[in-house]
Amino acid sequence: MDGILYYKVSDEASAEAALRTKGVDILMPGHVNLPRSKREKLAKDIPQITSEVKGVPVQIGFIPNFKRKPWSDVRVRKAVMLGNDQEAAITVLTQGDAVRGGFMPPGPWAIPQEELEKMPGFRKPTEQDLAQARQLLAEAGYPQGFKTTFLTRGVSNYIAQGTVGKDLLAKIGIEVDLQIKETGAWEEQRRKGDFDAMVYGVVSVEINEPDIILSRYLSASSGNYGKYSNPDYDQLYDKQSQSLDPAVRKKLILDMQRLLMEDPIAVPYFWESRNTQYWPWVRNFRWVGQYLGDYRFEDVWLAQ
Repeated sequence: MDGILYYKVSDEASAEAALRTKGVDILMPGHVNLPRSKREKLAKDIPQITSEVKGVPVQIGFIPNFKRKPWSDVRVRKAVMLGNDQEAAITVLTQGDAVRGGFMPPGPWAIPQEELEKMPGFRKPTEQDLAQARQLLAEAGYPQGFKTTFLTRGVSNYIAQGTVGKDLLAKIGIEVDLQIKETGAWEEQRRKGDFDAMVYGVVSVEINEPDIILSRYLSASSGNYGKYSNPDYDQLYDKQSQSLDPAVRKKLILDMQRLLMEDPIAVPYFWESRNTQYWPWVRNFRWVGQYLGDYRFEDVWLAQ
């Protein structure tokens, strides 16, 4: 190719229209994410367009502030996990595209799916789960629930994620007010830890590597926005990072994830999926499902 011309398109509908009319050759993954319903219609209307969907190591959910009551009480966090409904969050926010999962992306380092789906926060909550959640809140001193705020960045996907969390928590008696801030103010409050809970990408990393992902929960981590601190977790992290035996390391990594189930650092909704669409004359375009730097163009050519 002689060059690459990028268009900054502010909305999904305009991007799709540009692809349909051949105004662009490709919709870049992570830049435009067409929902399933639009991808299915596009495939029906123009079957020669290729559409690919892949999971990425980005986890969506909300993070409590461990320095503030009532979130500092593990009973409150366990109660909220009991009310978490990943299936509902995936349906509402992604039309079923995202992937259910724990504190590591589905794959070789994750708690096996059959085990995970039996755990609070990851299985479909039952009436018994919701009753137990309300009981835990009562034991923590909140028999009528409590009011809290979600620090929410003032962009559509964050607001939608906050609304889902608000609806989930209402089922166990917690009233959430979305504190919507423009990006600069949101960044400042996040940096200072000035929030009750925060709607955010719990994890946003390049690759599915435990050293990178699990470091987010260390006491001294700059990415530990909720100021979670658990010496047992920090010790397990150091052990797994230094282990030269893959089997020993995997056991330690599973132990760390189970510890986070018992002492929840965040309430995860899902691991993201992203997608791309392109015309058949785009050749040798490959992407592997990362967060950033996911694609290269040195081998791409246009058959025109």
